[in-house]
Amino acid sequence: MTQQAGWHAVALAGGVETGTSMGTHLFGEEVVIWRDESGAAHAWEDRCPHRGMRLIMGFVRSDRIACLYHGWQYGTDGHCLYIPAHPRIEVPKTIVTWRHSCAEALGMIWVHFGEVEGGPSIPADLAGRDILPVRSLFVHRPAEVLLDIFAEAELPAFADRTKSSSRSVRREAALISHPFVYDDLLIGAVHPMDDHRSALHLVIAGDAKTYGGAGQLHFSRFAETLRDSIEAKEPVTAKQPVAA
Repeated sequence: MTQQAGWHAVALAGGVETGTSMGTHLFGEEVVIWRDESGAAHAWEDRCPHRGMRLIMGFVRSDRIACLYHGWQYGTDGHCLYIPAHPRIEVPKTIVTWRHSCAEALGMIWVHFGEVEGGPSIPADLAGRDILPVRSLFVHRPAEVLLDIFAEAELPAFADRTKSSSRSVRREAALISHPFVYDDLLIGAVHPMDDHRSALHLVIAGDAKTYGGAGQLHFSRFAETLRDSIEAKEPVTAKQPVAA
């Protein structure tokens, strides 16, 4: 799968706690996401430069992530800081992981291949909004299929606070959202994992008093129904191009 430029959501922010890590794929590439002691998120190629072991198999301690194989430890800048087998040597500066840019916005963790300045472009009317997590939905279909079906899905009403919004959808790059009444939004960010798998990370731009608990569960169940409908369809092949 060809890498594409731009920022892509890869997880809900609350899905990676301080001092932990998670592994994922983006355009077929293995990526490890981890949080240091301060809570800052980092996104790297999921490979130790020493022997290629996946870093997600290791552990996070303070501001370092360590490889499980030989215990090599890497700081937040990606440089190796400590080699257990040679504890007294000064580690060469050339031993460094391949890092990607990482940012948080709209309650999600976003990744851009390579190191770039700035962060994802968020619509101005969403800046500063209260965000509630819903769930991450994983689908055995390409991202283009997920994007189109989510955009056309009819949003079920929740406690008379929302209305159906069939095809009344904002679409901005990888970010798509169904508008509610009262200017609240169910926001989905499409995550292209590889040629055959994708994910949809869902959050609500609305207050916890209205949507906390029961509202989050309501839209989580909507997401499950959406996934089932997507996977019930025939897989898209080269002879069945996805409609633009």
